[in-house]
Amino acid sequence: MKKYILFIFVTVALFSAKAQKPVVYDYSQEVMYAHLNATLFFPGEYLNYKLYCLDKEKNKLSSLSTIAYVELIGASKETVFKHRVRLEDGKGFSDFFIPTTLPSGNYKVVAYTQWMQNTGVADVFIADVQVINPYLSEKLKTTKSTPLKYTLNTKLHFQNSNKEHKTYAKIDVKLDKNTFGKREKVAALLVNNIAELGYGSYSISVRKVDEIPTFETPKAQIINKENFRKNGLLTPNAMLAPEREGYFLKGNILNTSTKIPASNIDVAISIPGDDFYFSVATTKLDGTFSFTIDPDFPGTSAILQVLDKQNYLYSIYVHENEAVDYSSLDFDDFEIASSLENSIINRSVYNQIENGYYSVKPDTLIAVAPSNSFVRYEKGVTYNLDHFKRFPTMTEVFTEIMKIVYTAKGNDGAKVVKVVERKFAKPTDDLAMLFIDGVFIPDHAAFLAFDALKVDKIKFVRNGYVFGKTDYQGVILVTTKNKDYKPSNGHSFCKENELFLPNTQKQYFQQSYDDVTSETLNRIPDYRLQLLWQPNMELKSVEEKVEFYTSDVDGIYKIALEGFTRNGTPISSETYFTVTN
Repeated sequence: MKKYILFIFVTVALFSAKAQKPVVYDYSQEVMYAHLNATLFFPGEYLNYKLYCLDKEKNKLSSLSTIAYVELIGASKETVFKHRVRLEDGKGFSDFFIPTTLPSGNYKVVAYTQWMQNTGVADVFIADVQVINPYLSEKLKTTKSTPLKYTLNTKLHFQNSNKEHKTYAKIDVKLDKNTFGKREKVAALLVNNIAELGYGSYSISVRKVDEIPTFETPKAQIINKENFRKNGLLTPNAMLAPEREGYFLKGNILNTSTKIPASNIDVAISIPGDDFYFSVATTKLDGTFSFTIDPDFPGTSAILQVLDKQNYLYSIYVHENEAVDYSSLDFDDFEIASSLENSIINRSVYNQIENGYYSVKPDTLIAVAPSNSFVRYEKGVTYNLDHFKRFPTMTEVFTEIMKIVYTAKGNDGAKVVKVVERKFAKPTDDLAMLFIDGVFIPDHAAFLAFDALKVDKIKFVRNGYVFGKTDYQGVILVTTKNKDYKPSNGHSFCKENELFLPNTQKQYFQQSYDDVTSETLNRIPDYRLQLLWQPNMELKSVEEKVEFYTSDVDGIYKIALEGFTRNGTPISSETYFTVTN
């Protein structure tokens, strides 16, 4: 008995020693900049952001990571929201709607890639923002005067704007006048003073300057200089890999009774759907597995299954994403001057009215072509079962309708499903791959027991495939009438996991008062504070016109251009104008 215990102890120790050996990836470090549309938000408003991920060595937009993460962190270090964002050539964008349940206070917007997490918070983008929620008034702490550290003199900004543009700028934002009426068309001209050297990726925000003192919006030029001076050190422990081709889903397999990591075990993942996702990973010595999922797969949940004849011996555990340590973040005290009451009330009313008319001013989702399953373009034959006599069992369907598919006895004597490779081919020991609504079915007995009257159509492919340690001959794809198949729950070796999907990108609404739309829109209130948010602009000329319309809200507005040239040069340019009656 003692020898047995000692053997187990030594084995576990060896597993641990090998599992803790660091994995080293030889890639350049990344840094992140996020262009925010504002730093002060009310319920009913959107926090818009555009991400720029840069290669720290090349000082250009990075092509390494395809996934980024954006979080809003509260003063108690809790995460308000966490987004997974697609990056294409180092760029991505999304937004967060401020709910009425979010308390007033100081928050931080944090943006990073998984690769950046290896250096802690050194290269992570962090920006201070504020939320004022008048609907949770008990949370507000008022003071008679405005805290000086947040003082913002909007008139000074406006007066200096013309002076700033008299000096040389790489890219200028120019207007033909500084004052506009309500619902008037504004044509801003982006003047690229450095020709091809100014070509690059940019984002533009046109928004009313806050009357309420708040934080300055971070600029690409300033952030770029600060981050490139930092020298984050890679962590000495196991390194997080960059998400180069999609996002990771990680986990581990343990022996259910002994809790010992199960190595060299195949694990299958299925993301159901018409264009389903399927892959197989083999566990490492420490029992861990990892899948890289294409962000364009639209499925919301994944089915994980242990592929082993004794699968009942094992349990699947899915890992949470590695969290960033925010313990070192500092937050200033949050106070609101009582003199700002009217400004807060007016802005809240504007937001309520705007949200009431959202149906006529909607943003639209940008459709993404879904990724295809591994058999999407494979030649096959499809049978619509309503075109044939209906049979209650799958065995009868194969026998009476699909002559190329047949059942036979497996090595253990149980009935299995096979697909003939080609005419006159000798029978093979390789089994067919079985799917119902995109879910892999490793148990052939369970597949044959499925109610055939629920099936809409069956497609079979005669090609051979290798997944994990198993060779397969042919694929059988069953589509049910309701397309809602799920395997039975309650087994430790089969686990359904909700996916943390990347945010869907939007085409943001742009108000227009041209001759076609003005008759309808003239009767609708227009209290927009954000006149334009254009996150995905590519500058490819020496001049680019940007047009938008003012709203019914008078005041001072800022046009802010942020971004990076193709050579990685940060660009920050802005100008101001006034809207009056």
